[in-house]
Amino acid sequence: MTVNTHKTYIYVVAVVSAMLASTTVFADDHAELGVGLTEMMAPSEPAMAIQQETQKLTERSKSMTEKKVYWIDVRTAEEFAGGHHPDAVNIPYETIAEHIASVTEDKDADIRMYCRSGRRSGFAMETVQALGYTDVTNEGGYDDVQKLLAK
Repeated sequence: MTVNTHKTYIYVVAVVSAMLASTTVFADDHAELGVGLTEMMAPSEPAMAIQQETQKLTERSKSMTEKKVYWIDVRTAEEFAGGHHPDAVNIPYETIAEHIASVTEDKDADIRMYCRSGRRSGFAMETVQALGYTDVTNEGGYDDVQKLLAK
């Protein structure tokens, strides 16, 4: 999902929340009409539907802020076989341009790359950035990644 879609969800949640808040103020202001506050506050079917939709949108908005992280090990297949990040896929840096779309076509995806020292992952990072990917991180060497996992 895009940032604009995320902003739209947040806007809808804010509008619906404001509508619900104004209903509460309306009930407080009109208690003198002889209608009990409890009766004014009892949720109607439309209000309950709005509350449920607000909850769904809030949950969807939260899940959108937690982007999936794509780990790519750009070392050789032999190096990868010797140990790798548990979520990593192996795409040697020389072939990253041809195979990055098989991992994700989302140009805003959170992509983390590593190799043995950080040199090859640096080349791979520059390659995918040239293809339009915007959120690419060179995590350095495999030892660095292991230290991250240990935290």
